[in-house]
Amino acid sequence: MTSKTDGENRDPVHGVENARMFLSLNKGPFQPMDVTFPNKNGRKFRIEWFKEYCWLEYSVAIDSAYCFFCRAFYKSEKMDDSFTIKGYNNWKKIIERFNIHQKRLKKNNLKKTLCDNSGSISQKLDLQQSKIIAENRKYLVTILETLLFCAKQCIALRGHNENYQSDNQGNLLELLKMRSQDNSIIEKYFSNKEKIFRYVSPEYHNMFLNLLSNNILSQIIDLVKNAGIYSVIMDETQDLRKHEQVSIVLRYCDEKLNAFESFIGFYRIDKMDGESLSNLLKHTLLNLGLKLKNIRAQCYDGAASMRGSYSGVAKRIKDDNPLALYIHCYAHILNLCVVDVCEQVASVRNMFGILKSIYAFIGASSKRYSIFENIQNESKLPNITLKSLSDTRWNCRVEAIKSVLKNFECIISTLEHISDTDPVHGPEANSILKNIKDFEFIFCLNLMKLVLELTNSLSFYFQKKNINYSTVKSLTNTTVAQLKSLRSENNFKNVWSETNKVTTKENCPLPSVPRKRKIPARLGGGEPFNTDNLSEFVKINIYFTVLDIIITDIETKFSENNSNILNAVINVLTLQNCKYEDILEVSNTYNIEIDELQAELKLFGKMCFVKQTFDSFEDCLNYFILQDLSNSFENFYKLFKLFLSIPMSSASSERSFSSLRRLKTYTRNSIGQERLKGLALLHIEKKFEPKFDIIIDQFNAQSTIRGR
Repeated sequence: MTSKTDGENRDPVHGVENARMFLSLNKGPFQPMDVTFPNKNGRKFRIEWFKEYCWLEYSVAIDSAYCFFCRAFYKSEKMDDSFTIKGYNNWKKIIERFNIHQKRLKKNNLKKTLCDNSGSISQKLDLQQSKIIAENRKYLVTILETLLFCAKQCIALRGHNENYQSDNQGNLLELLKMRSQDNSIIEKYFSNKEKIFRYVSPEYHNMFLNLLSNNILSQIIDLVKNAGIYSVIMDETQDLRKHEQVSIVLRYCDEKLNAFESFIGFYRIDKMDGESLSNLLKHTLLNLGLKLKNIRAQCYDGAASMRGSYSGVAKRIKDDNPLALYIHCYAHILNLCVVDVCEQVASVRNMFGILKSIYAFIGASSKRYSIFENIQNESKLPNITLKSLSDTRWNCRVEAIKSVLKNFECIISTLEHISDTDPVHGPEANSILKNIKDFEFIFCLNLMKLVLELTNSLSFYFQKKNINYSTVKSLTNTTVAQLKSLRSENNFKNVWSETNKVTTKENCPLPSVPRKRKIPARLGGGEPFNTDNLSEFVKINIYFTVLDIIITDIETKFSENNSNILNAVINVLTLQNCKYEDILEVSNTYNIEIDELQAELKLFGKMCFVKQTFDSFEDCLNYFILQDLSNSFENFYKLFKLFLSIPMSSASSERSFSSLRRLKTYTRNSIGQERLKGLALLHIEKKFEPKFDIIIDQFNAQSTIRGR
């Protein structure tokens, strides 16, 4: 602690000779620690500045700042009188002046004349500057980490009111306040409100988010470039602001033949025609440094703007690159097959309509749903909620059917209770009750549960990222075979028996066979199918009809993606049914020397069949990877990489739409496009870790104003 007498003697107000005298005594700047600094207009001198500026000293007498080094080597023509003779006390701009003065110190010749045991002034300043830079970088890392956490968790950064008096300043500021309790860097830079640069303003938010997302994007693009070839997946949706958002995903393989699908961003578009969409895709890829000639496949839904034969996106991309094979998303095709059944068979269509009315009636009212829950609890059955139907969720239909079948008794009891006690909604409840106690409705529930469970397994597989054409064909054929096996008398009797159990238990009346009708002969009619047997009527008109439509649709619609080149590649890679025509087509299409390919085919075939016999493409691929044959069979390696890079569905783009709905909510619908794009990338591609050192260097290069 400085004594009062010593303080008075050392006060910088005594002039430059005073500084020279104390320099000769090996004493440094006068930095009193036990002084109450005067407060002027809410600002005052701060003790923390002594640690940050080794040359700084303070005059208690006139409440001003001085530079000890400049006073000790004062030259009127070179020195700044503000820090030598007069003192400086404009605390509003003091930090700016301190930084300017520190830069001047390093440029002056004082380092040649002033040395002590700790080294020259320049060395001290360099050491101090390095320490400050290191602390600043650590602080920026904490800001970036907190921003990244909010982005990954898909939570809003800013609050409605971010001033110091607010009880809730938003997620980012509240997280920083919480972290400051056990993080000294955040405590120093963030909690100290006198600091000028805290980097938490909305402008810095956007700057940091842009740098973070660009860093992740550059990592993805580097992987795509290293892969050499890639495929594109694209789909569009409308956000809450009614803006059309296009999601673009790239599929590629690494050196170990692992397939990846990486989201690269949402892009807003005003027109949804093929030309606008294809231009957006091409400009995006070119701006990222990706070559269109390296595209090997493109996967979209069946919209006319995407798959149109004359002006769709697929056609326009293929005009630029004939090797860009178009794949109609298998998940969308399967959904179309299910929709066809629901639309073409009246009984099934009515059944789904009744499901919607059940959910809408019970779920729309908290009072009615409370009755349903109480009945569920009394029945001691598992509490399974009712599921809604959705046009965008592919697997919702079977879940809705299962929930009604498992809650069938509770639903009937609920409707009966409402019908008996509620004079307003009782008639509607009674109407729905009659519909669900119908034999045809219950039969369709059991039938469609059976059918959709099979197609759902296929749908779940189509949504995986690591699917390939070979396995798609195999699983599709297996599913069709299972559906065909259902088209038998025994399976029909099982569904009929299951339906009878429910109708008997609930005293549901059996329906009568519809009236026999005959189309007049003059209209080309003949004898209709006539039967008095209800079982035969249901079997022919509902059971077999549903199975025939779904089987025919899958076989017909899935054949759209049956490509000669893909089949040829499978035959070559699996060594099964491989003909010379297959080798020739693969060689001509992908510019591979046919002699080299044939030689590799023979050698690889001998290696494989000596060791084991392969039953599938996956077996062949696993053997190739396990034996590390990429260098020995270069053409086979290229074909494996190409084949695995071809997407089978646009599910990755569809998944990104779920993220969009979590990001752009009713309370965040004013979010800008660039900010939305950056947050979406950070949220979806969580597995990529941003490189903070590179980001801070880029931030330093971009910014014109630097903090300490």
